[in-house]
Amino acid sequence: MAKELLWSEDSDFVYGLANDFLSKEEFVEEVKKQYDDGECEVSNFQVQPCIYSEKTIHADCLIPLVSAYVSIENYFTASVEYKFTEED
Repeated sequence: MAKELLWSEDSDFVYGLANDFLSKEEFVEEVKKQYDDGECEVSNFQVQPCIYSEKTIHADCLIPLVSAYVSIENYFTASVEYKFTEED
């Protein structure tokens, strides 16, 4: 079963909930499986706390965390680049 990944708009960055993966290698393998544009290279790998919200949080706006419907959890984060092959 595929694990959930969150992709940036241009698929340059990818995020995965750290608790869903046993290791960096498992995360990278899942990214490569789910990458839509063929083969890719995964770099700048980190584990860092991230804020996730289903609602938009506007700039210059003060909202108590309890009202913002956010979760703060550790995510694997990485940069993703298309891997050019000799066929390209």
